[in-house]
Amino acid sequence: MISTWLYRNPRILYLLLVFLAVAGFSSFYVSPRLEDPVLSRRVAVLTTPLPGADAKTVESLVSIPLEEGLEDIPEIEITRSISRNGVSSIVLELHDSVTEVDAVWSRVRNVLEDAEQSLPESALAPEFEVLELKAFAAIIGVRWTGGGELDLEPMRRVARDTVARLHDIPGTQKVKTYGDPGLEYLVEVKQDALSASGLTTKSLADQIEGFLARNAAGHLRQGETEIGLDLSKEITSATDLQQILVKPTRTGDPVKLEEIAEVNRQFIDPPDTLAYLHGERAISIGVFVRDDIRIDRWAAQMNRALRELDDQIPPEVTLEVVFSQTNFVDARLNSLLWNLGLGALAVAIVVFVMMGWRSALIVTTALPCSALLVLVGLRTLQIPIHQMSVTGLIIALGLLIDNAIVIVDEVRARIFAPMKPNQAVVDGIRHLGMPLFVSTLTTTLAFMPIAMLPGPSGEFVRTIAISVIIAINASFLLAITVIPAMTAHFYARTSRENAVHIGIRIEWLKRLFRGSLRFILNHPLIGIAISIILPIGGFFAANTLPEQFFPPSDRAQIHVEIELPVQSSIGATDKVAKRVRDFLAADERITDTQLYVGESAPTFYYNVVARHRATPFYAQAILEVDPGTEISSLVRDLQRQVLEEFPDTRVLIRQLEQGPPFDAPIEIQLTGSDLDRLRDLGRELRTVLSQTQHVVHTRSDLEETVPKMKLEFDDRELEALGYNRSQIAGILYTTLEGAQAGSVMEGGEDVPVRVRIDNADDFGPNELGSLELRSARPPVGGRSGGTTGPPTNSPEGGTPLAAIADFQLDADLGAITRLNGRRVNEVKAYLSAGVLPSEVLSEWQTRLNASGFTLPPGYALTYGGEAAERNQAVDLLLANAAILVALTLLAVMISFGSYRATFIIFAVGGLTIGLGPGALWLFGYPFGFMAIIGTMGLVGVAINDSIVVLAGIRDDRQAREGDPEAICDVVLHSTRHVLTTTFTTIAGFLPLIIGGGGFWPPLAITIAGGVGGATLLALYLVPAAYCLLQRKWR
Repeated sequence: MISTWLYRNPRILYLLLVFLAVAGFSSFYVSPRLEDPVLSRRVAVLTTPLPGADAKTVESLVSIPLEEGLEDIPEIEITRSISRNGVSSIVLELHDSVTEVDAVWSRVRNVLEDAEQSLPESALAPEFEVLELKAFAAIIGVRWTGGGELDLEPMRRVARDTVARLHDIPGTQKVKTYGDPGLEYLVEVKQDALSASGLTTKSLADQIEGFLARNAAGHLRQGETEIGLDLSKEITSATDLQQILVKPTRTGDPVKLEEIAEVNRQFIDPPDTLAYLHGERAISIGVFVRDDIRIDRWAAQMNRALRELDDQIPPEVTLEVVFSQTNFVDARLNSLLWNLGLGALAVAIVVFVMMGWRSALIVTTALPCSALLVLVGLRTLQIPIHQMSVTGLIIALGLLIDNAIVIVDEVRARIFAPMKPNQAVVDGIRHLGMPLFVSTLTTTLAFMPIAMLPGPSGEFVRTIAISVIIAINASFLLAITVIPAMTAHFYARTSRENAVHIGIRIEWLKRLFRGSLRFILNHPLIGIAISIILPIGGFFAANTLPEQFFPPSDRAQIHVEIELPVQSSIGATDKVAKRVRDFLAADERITDTQLYVGESAPTFYYNVVARHRATPFYAQAILEVDPGTEISSLVRDLQRQVLEEFPDTRVLIRQLEQGPPFDAPIEIQLTGSDLDRLRDLGRELRTVLSQTQHVVHTRSDLEETVPKMKLEFDDRELEALGYNRSQIAGILYTTLEGAQAGSVMEGGEDVPVRVRIDNADDFGPNELGSLELRSARPPVGGRSGGTTGPPTNSPEGGTPLAAIADFQLDADLGAITRLNGRRVNEVKAYLSAGVLPSEVLSEWQTRLNASGFTLPPGYALTYGGEAAERNQAVDLLLANAAILVALTLLAVMISFGSYRATFIIFAVGGLTIGLGPGALWLFGYPFGFMAIIGTMGLVGVAINDSIVVLAGIRDDRQAREGDPEAICDVVLHSTRHVLTTTFTTIAGFLPLIIGGGGFWPPLAITIAGGVGGATLLALYLVPAAYCLLQRKWR
């Protein structure tokens, strides 16, 4: 037996402890550190521009063909497409069961390459991006602080240098830039010159692109020498570009570009995106790092690189780190480690009071030893150190010493019997080895559904269970090897049975407890009835608890979403967003701001997903909050103020949430075929939602409309001119929006060249109507030299558009959403901070039923948002529960070899389920996902004491026969370590209950409160039930 061998060889015993310390601390030193678990990349976005097309055209020509191409990939669970004017955006989500996500995305890329062939020629190449569901490790800002007029050129140079330096740091995964407008060469064609030349913007762009082409021209080979041929001409400025020759189609004589156009090298205007830091224009740089590195070490290298670069940049430009995840990682881990230390101290005090200083010293040795083994296990499994894995240690804190308490109490009692220490170790392990193994196994099985939970919810909480499982199994190994040997050494030379050595003894309380035991053993039905009062009350209380998925985060940051009507330009959005930012920044509780216009902000928090790209009507701000501020109260105050100040703008002040991401707390999905009917139904739902308490904003996908100018052409006139509608659309698009004309290489950067008419920024219906089309047919007589006539308002001839088309101002849908191949109208509700979505949803459903709302045939209503995420996570959590319950019962059956004993343990486990919700009801917490996890873990933990008590009864011959007095003696003998394990479990959770914010208390209260109630079941229900069943059997 290993324990007796260690007892006989104390040097090896203590050398083993030193080895555990070295292995554990080295694992802690090298393991990656993050704030939160990393979620698998199960979400991707496919963006396909179709310039000039409306939403319905984009849907039919782009979204539907791509969706159909993706139907052959079974791993895709959700396909959500949004078709807007000029662009299709498709969000793909994989099934939660998919683990090899990279392989699936590789297949998706291959399918998209084939599906791309079915897209119209005018569609641009699809852009496929797999989203990183994690926060940037750092966000770096580049600002102009030189005074005077803003100069973006040096800012862009510094930003490019910064990006290069960041890529050079080992561990950098990806770098992304925000707020960089980008450069372009803009060729603005004079309309009269364009008309006189017979060119179109597209044909002119094609000539420029041909001149700028950098095509390979082969090599000259002479002997062993090869010389490459380069036909390109170096362009270094707008002046160089103006000097190139273009050939008008009318005259055929080449002219310089400057004769018909003006060329400017400029920043793209309007830009696709804008960024502001501390209220000033800036360029932001977000950096992702690999998951297998220590972020604190990477951050140190980043800071050194930025300091070196700061010495080389112009004094007018400021380079600064505006967000560093390592600060939050350090704060989070320090807080959790502090809780771990406080919990360990509380556990040590409890053991000292209950068992004496010698036992306390031995038992508390199991704490660091088990914790160090957990660190070794996490390193072996390649699990980073983050808040979930450390919290698993805290949860295990009160559980992992249960085995040590029981074995120390048993070996010590045998030594005091008296018995030789070596024999006490052998007999103690022989007596308790199987019960301790079964209790460890049942606890492991109880946490296995959490460890096996797939999908984002599982990835978020899984490491809690893994840490607990490693810890309790490590404690079992220590309890049957190291701990008995240490106990024998510590008590080998003492037989003093006083409070200092064996713990507190209160004789009157012992007599009272013995009397109560005798009563229930003589009246077991009354004992059982009394024992189940708390669990039954808990089951009734569970029905009154509100539901929740995950509670909000307590981080001192909030984010703001600003959305204007979909037809708004980025300039209009910029003005409103800055007004909103300045209004919010005036609150003394806001310490700093970041603002991003035209796209989502950099991902500063793992579940704030960047859902918007190139969206001119959207802006997002990040607000830093003064530490110590009550976040929910602040969010409610600011939301109320912005509703009054900006009634025409949708401004959402949002608190950070925990768990898997979702867009809105309440999402109602209406599916059907007819867009008008879907819009009307959504309007009814939205009306009821807006009347529901605590709803701040509502929105419906099909309520968004955009103005459009509808052109109805005379087909005969078009045919006479030699055009069809598609050609007209192409000509108008390139004339008004511009045509790409290649690019110019500048210092490693490709600067695009764009051709457009010179008055495109001030072009209304009158100007559109005066545009003239020249005939595209060859001249009479068939002579060569016929021209493709451009639009023109030159007096030299041509047909004005107004002569062949009727103009009508109309409105069209801003977006068409499809969910898994069906059109859908998503109605979303955003709530006041601190309000549970389940309560609002319940009230809305009541109001909806009272309104008489009915769905027509062929239409369906489903729920998304928090409700869908929660239900899916709970279903997955319970999927394996039945099998694991059966395995638990099998383990108990094998251990006891008795159906009656198995039935008693099963009854205790079932009743324990009611104790967790009862504790939540008492403390006023909702029944959320963390409480469900706590309840599942509670079942495995709570039956351990019952297993030990029942094992003691069955090991005593008289007690096994049902003798009440013998049963009473066995229960009294077990009471000290049963109470000690209960008090240590509760003490271990106290730091999480008191200082765990809103996230950890539900889980801690569920387990701690449940274990407290389960102690009564172990000490009263188990002996009473055994006595009753034994009598019935006899």
